[in-house]
Amino acid sequence: MVQDNKKGKKSRRSKSGKNSRTPGDAAEALEILRRFVVRARRVEAHSMVRDRSVDRYAKPAMRIEFRNESPGRIREVLPDQEIFESLAARVRPCFLGQEPIYLNKVFDSIYLLLDGRRLPEKDSELLDACRNDFRNLLNKEGGHYFARVFDEAGNPKSVVLSDLSIGDGWLYGDLVHADPKGEKAEAMKLPYRERFFAATSLFSMLAVIIVRLLGIVTDLNKRFGFGIDAKAWEEQVILTDQDDEIVSQKMVLLPYGAKLAEGVDPSTLPGAVDATSLTEFRRAIQPECAADAFFLHEKETIGEFHAIYSWKNGILTVLVADALLLEFDTTKKHGAEAYVNSSFTPNAEAVKRLLPTVRKSDLVRIVIPCGDGKNLYAIYPLAMATDDTKSDRG
Repeated sequence: MVQDNKKGKKSRRSKSGKNSRTPGDAAEALEILRRFVVRARRVEAHSMVRDRSVDRYAKPAMRIEFRNESPGRIREVLPDQEIFESLAARVRPCFLGQEPIYLNKVFDSIYLLLDGRRLPEKDSELLDACRNDFRNLLNKEGGHYFARVFDEAGNPKSVVLSDLSIGDGWLYGDLVHADPKGEKAEAMKLPYRERFFAATSLFSMLAVIIVRLLGIVTDLNKRFGFGIDAKAWEEQVILTDQDDEIVSQKMVLLPYGAKLAEGVDPSTLPGAVDATSLTEFRRAIQPECAADAFFLHEKETIGEFHAIYSWKNGILTVLVADALLLEFDTTKKHGAEAYVNSSFTPNAEAVKRLLPTVRKSDLVRIVIPCGDGKNLYAIYPLAMATDDTKSDRG
């Protein structure tokens, strides 16, 4: 059934009872296809599509086992539940009439952009096959089999439902929502295993249709110059190995309630903490580890930097500005002085920032607050070659 809406654009009500408005013009059709390509690429990248297991589950399969003279036992062939649920979530927007990439809208967008141009017979058959397969998924009076719940006395406890209705009920009542009504509520009367089994064929077949249609849209866009934004085929749709390496180049922590003004570097705001700096991050989350490093030349302070420290087994370890690591080992002494090991860290950028100050200094004084206004001081003469990266001194 087709009806006009208030804006003069046509709406289609599918057999599943979902409203689906057709694209109003070429611009809207292009946007629908752009969104579809991005989503379809996510479906295509799913593990069940890559290993082609969706082809196996697209048609429900059961095994009947007979052992000795016992009655036959029916076993349903099921995929891993959590993996399949992720597939169902990826294909879901193509199944719901209110979504912009509901497949009937995608088909209508293709025909609108073809603008009456005829496809070669083979291409036309492929497109028609996809559309017919999707119509079959929406036809709740069809499907592969029908099911009904009976009580122990053989009295019906539910209406007769096709596997498509049961699978649709699983999507709504088990995966997404918690308030099924009508046929979806009737489907919830069946055991969960039966609902999941019905859903596996429904949404596996939907995934197969989506991937086929992606290939058709890609081909038609090239041959007929639809003009779909090329970025739809380039946009990242899943995580890759590279995403495991770097989350962000820089992250800034701000006090709760701080407001960001447009065009302002958040690291310049009061109380901002550079969370990508180990020194600053530790000072923020463990303020008791905070220290300060003063670099002096001939008793004059020429630089002051944040530091953090730890004390374990008689060794005081100090990290200065992510760049300079000092270890004061009180278990090894030269007279009254502790043995000190110093080295630059592998953080090249931090070392580059600190090195000019180190080169101008002849001493670094570490100040560690001890409470009640008292401080602990650790002093290290910088009598090392400024180009060296490591030095051991007493």
